[in-house]
Amino acid sequence: MKYIFLKNKKGLTLTELIVATVMIAIVMVGVAAFTFAVKSIQGTSRKASITSMRLAAVMSKLRKDAMLAVGDINNLGIVSNNTGDDRGLCFRHDADNDPATYTGDQWVCYVTYGTGDTGLRVCEGLASADTDCGQAGPPNDKQLIELTSKNYFSISLDGQGRLAELQITLTARDDSSAVADPLENPEYTLTTKVFPVGHSW
Repeated sequence: MKYIFLKNKKGLTLTELIVATVMIAIVMVGVAAFTFAVKSIQGTSRKASITSMRLAAVMSKLRKDAMLAVGDINNLGIVSNNTGDDRGLCFRHDADNDPATYTGDQWVCYVTYGTGDTGLRVCEGLASADTDCGQAGPPNDKQLIELTSKNYFSISLDGQGRLAELQITLTARDDSSAVADPLENPEYTLTTKVFPVGHSW
């Protein structure tokens, strides 16, 4: 029997095996870092999108309720409390479709209350304006969004005491107790001016 020996055949040395393993590890660390970065960006984008969409929805509801407010020069149909710990803004709506009287009307109030509490709540279907309606808690009120400031509205009257303008500014971020950060905790602000069409002069 004749044996054939291949003189140029080499096996993997231990050094070559270690170098190959290190190169694979470097590639895998790069892939893992890239995956982590993409997931982090997705998480931040998701939080930012949710906050901005909620803020836009709350502004849309608040603006609609403000536009539907009915009143006149002697009875504005808008009641506000913009001082102290409890803040509120209420609008009277013509619930019974009787423009001749305000007796069957209902109120909707947007409130924040308590020291340090910036959660905006809404109370609907009230018989009278109650800027503290949220004090009783559910089911009287619904939490809408956590604002960064209680000062979310200003009312301007003209020289005769008529409603000239209602300005609403909502500012929110994902975590209102933390400092705003463009990546980790973005802050959004929406502002609108409302001139209720149901007001007679």
